[in-house]
Amino acid sequence: MRVAAVQMPVKDGSLDVNIEKLSELIDLNPGADLYLLPELWSSGFVVDRWSELSAKETPEVLNWMSKFAAKNNIWLCGSVISKHDSGGICNRLVVFNRNGELVKYYDKIHRFLPMGEDVLVGGSETVRFKIEGIQVSLAICYDLRFPEMFRKSALSGVDLYLVSSAWPIVRQEAMTALAGARAIENQAYVLLSNRTGADAQGQVFCGCSGLYGPHGRVKVFDANELGVAIAEINMDELRAGREKFNVFGDRIRGVDYD
Repeated sequence: MRVAAVQMPVKDGSLDVNIEKLSELIDLNPGADLYLLPELWSSGFVVDRWSELSAKETPEVLNWMSKFAAKNNIWLCGSVISKHDSGGICNRLVVFNRNGELVKYYDKIHRFLPMGEDVLVGGSETVRFKIEGIQVSLAICYDLRFPEMFRKSALSGVDLYLVSSAWPIVRQEAMTALAGARAIENQAYVLLSNRTGADAQGQVFCGCSGLYGPHGRVKVFDANELGVAIAEINMDELRAGREKFNVFGDRIRGVDYD
């Protein structure tokens, strides 16, 4: 499977601009089976408008994603501000298949309070499902700092983590180290799509989107630039590595787990 991390600036509160930029990027970079978009790619962090946007714009965003996935025969995944069943709002990573069907979603569990996410309803469950034979799990940005979340799903056989992100450049080294660590320690792939450019307050995002693998980086942007990183998921290599180094089987009860 060929997977792609879309690295793009997000114009806060400007849906039409963001859709136009995303469409252009994917049209210029065809050939992947799955495209992953940055965190809150359609709206950005306009916290004071999130409730309004979740009601008025998110249905339009989801409809557009569905039609775009079907038109291009791709899997399309991205984080959008959404209405939660409780009546509040949440940061939701949605997954559309090649037919434009919403097949799975994940609500961000670990909210990043310094960027205003205290107004969000936090998720309570991880998800695991298959995309064309590959076991996938979902995460959003700050979740990268919680290795237990990734390890639990890894023990159930996850091959690929899709991580939608808006990580600032001041903590770039932390993000790349964490993405690489989550892939290496769990003998899996991490596809990370991180926002680039700057927001309305001048905060700059670090990019560094791409595919991190069980042996390190596979294809990752080195800079804060506009583009799409496309790479191949090699399941034969992944299985061979797990057989050669049985890391999970070598864990010690009482030391590595209770």
